[in-house]
Amino acid sequence: MASETFQQHFDYVKDKPLRVTGLRIDGNLRTRDWVVEREFTAVLESQTLDELKDRLLEASGRLKDLDIFSYIDIECDAGPPGIPGSTELVVTLKEKQTTALSAGTFVQGGEGSVEATIKFRNLCGTADTYEIQVEKGSQQSSTYTISAVQPRLGGSDAEVEARVFKSEISHQKHSSYKEDFQGFSSHFRSGNHELCYELAMRQISPTLPRASKMIEKHRGPQLKSSLKHTFLFDNRDSVYRPTAGVALRMQTEVAGLGSPTANLLRFVRQELNAHVVIPLNYGLGITLAGSAGVVVPWGEGWSTQVTSISDRFFIGGPSSLRGFRTRGVGPSDARRQGKDADSKTAASSTKKPKKEIKRDYLGGDLKWTGFAALTWRLPNKYLQALDAQGQLFVDAGNVVALSGLGVDGMRKAANNVFNDFRVTTGVGITFPTRVGRIELNFCNVRQFREHDRVKQGFQFGIMPLGW
Repeated sequence: MASETFQQHFDYVKDKPLRVTGLRIDGNLRTRDWVVEREFTAVLESQTLDELKDRLLEASGRLKDLDIFSYIDIECDAGPPGIPGSTELVVTLKEKQTTALSAGTFVQGGEGSVEATIKFRNLCGTADTYEIQVEKGSQQSSTYTISAVQPRLGGSDAEVEARVFKSEISHQKHSSYKEDFQGFSSHFRSGNHELCYELAMRQISPTLPRASKMIEKHRGPQLKSSLKHTFLFDNRDSVYRPTAGVALRMQTEVAGLGSPTANLLRFVRQELNAHVVIPLNYGLGITLAGSAGVVVPWGEGWSTQVTSISDRFFIGGPSSLRGFRTRGVGPSDARRQGKDADSKTAASSTKKPKKEIKRDYLGGDLKWTGFAALTWRLPNKYLQALDAQGQLFVDAGNVVALSGLGVDGMRKAANNVFNDFRVTTGVGITFPTRVGRIELNFCNVRQFREHDRVKQGFQFGIMPLGW
């Protein structure tokens, strides 16, 4: 009854003239006044109570997005007695602690990793953020990053970020090499767009004595100076287990900016990812996902130049092509004769040795993948509590090499990308978690090629969040 009376009174006065005469801010011990005031610029121009309500909700949301306040309260007090129909806003804030420590785990490229981050908030009182992040992988990969972010650049929705990094990424298991990467990047983000410039030195090093000849050809230093644009659209209702919506991500990268040097990488790389979720009746749904990408060198003699293995596309594994091992699809080269240190260790161990990988997977310059699934809620109450669902799916894709083949060879290889593809069908269960979507699938690989690393039967994996 009280709520109905309030609504009736609000409906009566919501369109009457209103004037906001002032803004008072309390509790911002570190945060500068103008950081808060700029979020209320539109609020101060409100001319009716209904307009004020909508703009206050927007301003409150923008303050929360700054991630520097643990408490936000906005009150409307009566304005000066001499100004009828006026109000004064009182904003009461409680700032978050300047330091925050977090840790987590994730899976990328078939490698499990642990990360720890220390964050410093609002040190300059401008909603600025500084982070130090350390990642350690199960296959001896490591990354160290220091970054600084300034949101609301010039009062707009844009933000800028500067980042310095050093990483060592191991691909020994699948491709017998590692890459050491160090440099810096700058980012500009606004709306659905991000522009990134990166300058880094990369060292490719074979990690096994038996590394293939093709891996050996990539040995050495590489200088990367690139500009990358990312467009992202996402209206899905959840990043953990979406039930409706569309997501689209498109990345364009041009490398080779600056004065030409012997080690300067020159290429153009384009990648597109799409995800569509369509709800049906009775708890059913349809999920469609796909990706496509191409990378080609540019400059003099571009058609006979070879792209770096670190810039190519790899497919295989639960995150790209189910029913195959991680990075286990596409061009490969036989490892050389002999024994690696890992093989000697396995031979002296009493444990049953793992199946030896005899080829190095090289990735490709042109790829596509497609995924379609019928999903449903599971009837078991315990599985429902985990938000688990079943899926009946078909997965397909291919990746081919283009660079170094000449124009005619590139054209021929591109024509084969849709004629010589892999196909997997299967059924499985998925569980959404904060580190990614866990999948347990039973896969039936229908089409594969010689040297593909096929995984028939049960396959366990973790899909990255959002895709």
